[in-house]
Amino acid sequence: MAWSWVDLDVKRLEPWFQLSKQEGASSTDSLLLQYPFDFLPFIPITAFRRKHWSVFISGTIMLMIFWIVTPLQSAIFNTGTVTQTIRTDLGTSANLTPIKSQTSNLNTNFLNTAYGISWLGQKLPPFTTYDFTLLPFRPVENTVGVLPSETWSMNTTIYNTNLTCTPAIVKLEESFSYSFDNGRGCMVSDIGLPDTSGVELPQPNGSTKNADYMMLYIGYYDDARIDYALQNPNCSAENSNNFLALWASASSRTAHGVYSNLTAVFCETSYYSRAAYVTVNASDSSVAAMTVTGNFSTLSKDVFNTSLFEYISGVGASPTGERSNVEDQTVLEQFPRLNKYNLTWPVTNMLGFAIGLKSVSMDELAQPAALQQIFQRAHQLLFGAAFNALTVPTGSASLENIQSGVRQSKPVAIVMVRTVAIVVEVTLGIIVVMTICLWYYTKRRLSCMTCDPASMAEIISVVRNDSSLLRTLDCGGSPNSEELASAISKCTFALKADMLSKTSSLDLVSNSEQQKLLSKDLSHKDSISSTASETFTPVWPLELRLSFGIPLSFLILLVLAGITTLKIWSSKHDGISLPSNNTIVLSIIENYLPTAFATLLEPAWVLLNRILCLLQPFEELRKGNAKPSASIQIKYYSLPPQLVVWKALKSRHFLLAAVCVIAISTNVLAVALSGLLNEGSTTSVVPTNTSSSLLPEFDGIQITSATLVGATISYSDHFYVTLSNLTGNTTLPAWIDQSYYYLPFDIEEPANSINPNSKSQIQSYKGLSTGFGATVDCVELVPGRSKNGVQFKSNANGLNAILSTTHLLENGTEITCFPLQGNPSSNISTGYTATLPSGALAMEFMQSMYPAPGVDDGGFCASLMVAGWVRGKTDSLSQNLTSLDGNVTSLFVSCTPKLQAAEFEVLVDPAGHVLNSTLVGNFSRTIQQYFSPNTNESSLLGQSTSLIAPGELVGDSVWHNDSFTSDWMNSLLGIMLDTGRLVDPSAPIPESKDVIPALEKLYTRLFALLLGLNTHVFTPATKDSPPVQAFAIIHLSRLFVSSLSFKVSVIILSLHFIVSVLYYTNRPKRFLPRMPTSIASIIAYVSASRALDDFAAGADGNKEEQRYGYGRFIGTDGKTHVGIERQRYVVPLETRNPEVKRRRLWRIGRAKDDEKQPKTWI
Repeated sequence: MAWSWVDLDVKRLEPWFQLSKQEGASSTDSLLLQYPFDFLPFIPITAFRRKHWSVFISGTIMLMIFWIVTPLQSAIFNTGTVTQTIRTDLGTSANLTPIKSQTSNLNTNFLNTAYGISWLGQKLPPFTTYDFTLLPFRPVENTVGVLPSETWSMNTTIYNTNLTCTPAIVKLEESFSYSFDNGRGCMVSDIGLPDTSGVELPQPNGSTKNADYMMLYIGYYDDARIDYALQNPNCSAENSNNFLALWASASSRTAHGVYSNLTAVFCETSYYSRAAYVTVNASDSSVAAMTVTGNFSTLSKDVFNTSLFEYISGVGASPTGERSNVEDQTVLEQFPRLNKYNLTWPVTNMLGFAIGLKSVSMDELAQPAALQQIFQRAHQLLFGAAFNALTVPTGSASLENIQSGVRQSKPVAIVMVRTVAIVVEVTLGIIVVMTICLWYYTKRRLSCMTCDPASMAEIISVVRNDSSLLRTLDCGGSPNSEELASAISKCTFALKADMLSKTSSLDLVSNSEQQKLLSKDLSHKDSISSTASETFTPVWPLELRLSFGIPLSFLILLVLAGITTLKIWSSKHDGISLPSNNTIVLSIIENYLPTAFATLLEPAWVLLNRILCLLQPFEELRKGNAKPSASIQIKYYSLPPQLVVWKALKSRHFLLAAVCVIAISTNVLAVALSGLLNEGSTTSVVPTNTSSSLLPEFDGIQITSATLVGATISYSDHFYVTLSNLTGNTTLPAWIDQSYYYLPFDIEEPANSINPNSKSQIQSYKGLSTGFGATVDCVELVPGRSKNGVQFKSNANGLNAILSTTHLLENGTEITCFPLQGNPSSNISTGYTATLPSGALAMEFMQSMYPAPGVDDGGFCASLMVAGWVRGKTDSLSQNLTSLDGNVTSLFVSCTPKLQAAEFEVLVDPAGHVLNSTLVGNFSRTIQQYFSPNTNESSLLGQSTSLIAPGELVGDSVWHNDSFTSDWMNSLLGIMLDTGRLVDPSAPIPESKDVIPALEKLYTRLFALLLGLNTHVFTPATKDSPPVQAFAIIHLSRLFVSSLSFKVSVIILSLHFIVSVLYYTNRPKRFLPRMPTSIASIIAYVSASRALDDFAAGADGNKEEQRYGYGRFIGTDGKTHVGIERQRYVVPLETRNPEVKRRRLWRIGRAKDDEKQPKTWI
């Protein structure tokens, strides 16, 4: 607005500055100038040609403001992330367990962590990477409420391990065994390698096959739980940090356990510490970056017990044999995971981790470097997991190694689009420089103005009774613009100032040649004045014609319809597709173009406003009896449209006031349109045809094979997955949730479904799938009952106990179930030694059951799971002998599972992980339809219960006086319930209402995992299987129409359209022979008028009482004129030729050409 005012004044006052020159100015450079009404883009060009530098500078600045700064300013800022860095003190918040305590604190717990990372996608421990680990650290000051993007950085020490591998010296012995020597004092002999042809690997279809590869990891330490070890008299303890890695393929087999192409390497482990600058994410303590700042230094054996670590890594169990929770003392069994790689058996844990983390193919492991790579990666992972397991927090108030560090965050903020900002900055810089130039140039210009020529009255006041000047500007009564310009084209005018009277006068500068031309022109005017005064053709500016108004109104209506269409389309189609992915292009479309339309619309309304401001006084004069304050003296010319509104309302010029408001509203419209389109995220559902690889039918294959070449293989994958999920928040395997396993359908990206210009990403898939799960009914067992009863009795020495449960089947048959196969008097072992622990004792049962021999229970007992918690106390019989005191209390619960199957609408991510599922219809009542003829529901549930509660294994049920778990179910229940009281001897027996819901939930979860991890139990689909209708859920970046901006834009554009219609239906009539856009044109309207006497400098009288009109009058020269005069001398104008009115209607069609022209008649 400020620059609009300045620009208007510069253009309006330029003629007066030109007239103020000592030599005066020609008419074309002064009286005929009409810059405020010229088309904005052409003004700088015209001013440059005429050397009107102030107008050139001002016009150029206005162009830059309108078409560069204003449209681009809304595109300068965008949302993004900024980096915020704060220097702060940080310190280590944990230390390693003292070396003496590491023996008892480090067990197989870190192997479970490594298993989750290797096979299940579990996250790395905090402050740990695959290559190194470090002690935790944090800021000294409070860190509550950190941003997800915040990072902490400090100088600290990192710890890592490394392998140095060399080829082994291999010798084939006569007994088809090998000896291996590292050449540094370690040799192991009589090693019989597994034979690839002697292994029957179970396959998904129930068959078996030979192995394709032989791989061994032979650690140093010997243990009864492993088959191979380096420890022997020929390999001393100095080589305890060595292991032997072997690889061979079945294609190189030449005899039993003999291979022609055997890769064998001895690897020596070393442990280092190193100074580094580390950056970690504050939200999850994961390492974001590391820069080494120091040299390697060997890790002291007083810091980390490397021997214990290597023993557990190689053997898979702690050497101490101390009791701990079942997951921390059970040897991991990874063969079910390794089975798909067709490896020989036996395998060790380190081999399982190496294969799980490998990034090369099995055949590439024939290269020693590749073999070293996979074992080094596994060794580094285990070291990081073990190191993390031994860290102990220092406490919230005690940090160590405090030093200066950095807290850095990247909050979402308003950021600059640099390209657009540079353009605006450069433009603003140019504007500042040009503004200074304009100020300097204007300040030095000569001015003879003694008042502001802001109204017609003030322009008239500078005209003296100079007959030659007035006659020159008269031009015969009613000249048009061309005649007026032609009449004064050879004249020079000057503005003189009288400092004594403080008045200015406009004079005609004459010389001899000009005087001759003037006399000739005046005589010519006299000859045509009689004709010219009779009629004239009234004019309208182009902007007042319908040829301009209709396109303008149509454009407004078109834009209004366009944004309404965009809003409707956006609402119906969840946004509008992005036309491009380029940030600058999107910024132009979203911000620049809408704003540019508003800024282009503003000059149009400003021009219409100025024309109305120009014509409104003449319209008042045409009506007659016009007050000077509402016509001749009104100052509409000198104000921008935004400030004319108050004067217009005061003068009751309501149409002008409305146009002023509309001109103002274009600024609001620019803001509204710039915020109309916003980029946001949405989802699109695209149908895609897919197929299922499995049929909803159990084909009778066992869930898992319990034996392999005569060796017992325990299957615990479902426990490992649940443990990782509960402790590491690891995502469950694909197509499995907490309750069901869903038959998978193939996930393929839909073809031709995504706009290439859209920032799209397939987020998930949705489709119908059959879900299988188990509903579990757990009830408390009561001693002595025939239905849901229990009998439990432990011997006084605690070695054995009798356990049985009784139930009523649906057909009314009473059935008794036992924990071991055999006769009803079978006992269950509850301990190893004759001496019971002293004090308070506890014992837990998690049992799958069996019916009595010869009893057909329809598989009821096999599917039944019995859970029990027992509390007791011992009495000392002698120094080395204790017995139960007879006060034994117990809680037993039986859980009966039933298979559930139904159709679900499943939502999965691109990897198949279940995000959500919705039941479609009801659960099936005919479960047998999902089984092939050779199997049934009881068989499936019996297998699952035996895997969920394999209580027949020796040692699962033992009396203990500690709080460690003896079975997987109690371990997982304790984690779920976040309590150790289930196995705590000092705690009372748990209540059934607390454990039953958790038992049911845990069994359901484990059953779904058993199905999802062993999909071979289902019948494979064939090519003729019907397709599955699925949908791809695509995450799209789209344009959305802002509701608020839309409402504001629609309201403003509607007002624009209404006012444009009112403007052109109520625009001033055509009655002027020329537009009063120049000084000459205005003076010519009063050149022969008596109004000159009223507004001349020093005129007396009350001008406000005088009334004025516009029309035909006899001027002071005695001739007829058309212009402004005192009302009593004015004859009003008519718009129709009276002669035409008298002619007959039938001659109208043949009217003369001059009669067809719009003319003003008296």
